[in-house]
Amino acid sequence: MGIELAVACVPYAQLNDLRVQALHDRIDRLTDEDLEFDNDTLVSEDHDRVELVRILHDQIDLIRSAEEYWRHVNHVRLPELSYEVLVAGGYTHGEPPSDLYRAFRIAGDCEPLWALLIEWAKEDFQSRVN
Repeated sequence: MGIELAVACVPYAQLNDLRVQALHDRIDRLTDEDLEFDNDTLVSEDHDRVELVRILHDQIDLIRSAEEYWRHVNHVRLPELSYEVLVAGGYTHGEPPSDLYRAFRIAGDCEPLWALLIEWAKEDFQSRVN
């Protein structure tokens, strides 16, 4: 297998304490269907429900601190979206290129969390533009 460029993004929302708590509360209420992952960073069959919930909690905490990793994340505005995204990635030989990439991929595969992040990202973007 050769070297590849792997890129992942997450809606850019200001993750204050209230929003982070809402994400953690939502994680605790996820159904088994919501916890089905099958991507390059997480496969549900490799973990039980308790482990998957713990992994999601950890990934949300990492996403909250994403901007602290300024060398590993960039803000991007795509014209077709009504919000900004944070992008992380890098070259890989099959493993995730960074912890942020992994967190973004996992969040992107969890529809209830993704929907909250998009909602907040749209709100935040509109408040910055107006």
